[in-house]
Amino acid sequence: NKLQIKRDCGLSIETLHPVLTTCLPSGFKFLEERIMEWCRIKNEVYNGQAGFQFSINSTNEDQRTHMFNGGSISLDQFAKIADKMPEPISRKYCLNFAYATGYEVDGAILASMFDPSKFMCKITPIHNNDACRANGIETIGGYETYLPYKQPEESLKSAGFDVLVFVPSMDEEDGLVTCGNLVLSGSQVKNETDTHKI
Repeated sequence: NKLQIKRDCGLSIETLHPVLTTCLPSGFKFLEERIMEWCRIKNEVYNGQAGFQFSINSTNEDQRTHMFNGGSISLDQFAKIADKMPEPISRKYCLNFAYATGYEVDGAILASMFDPSKFMCKITPIHNNDACRANGIETIGGYETYLPYKQPEESLKSAGFDVLVFVPSMDEEDGLVTCGNLVLSGSQVKNETDTHKI
């Protein structure tokens, strides 16, 4: 809470905006119940001023299986849960793409499963770490230019989704605070002096 953050870190926070992010782990048997619980918290406790983000990263199931090492439910499975999710108050639910070059982002496929009036999309580069590089997963030019995101953004917008393209600074990247940190596998924070543990 805000008082604990002030006490522990010396930071004053006027607005607290909690965000829950999940890659929809297939091994978690209470996943649907937890999703519904956070929908209630987001809508009722925070009057919509909380985030709920689902890292899906591709609309191609083979690519998703590779990237998540088989540890995420399929988009079809998630779509069945999403149909039961209540309408979001204020902020839409977020379908996040930690985008890697060559990975499919097809707005038409996504819109056939998820309602653009209920979900928005965010595109960010995949974290540039050893595990990603070893598996050939990277966003080529993702920190220098907008071009890698142009086609995925246009595809999602043409399907009716609101889209946010977020490219972090290298300080954010080195601090491992971005949502593109899908495959951390041994990564270490590089800028310890600016890190506050909460």
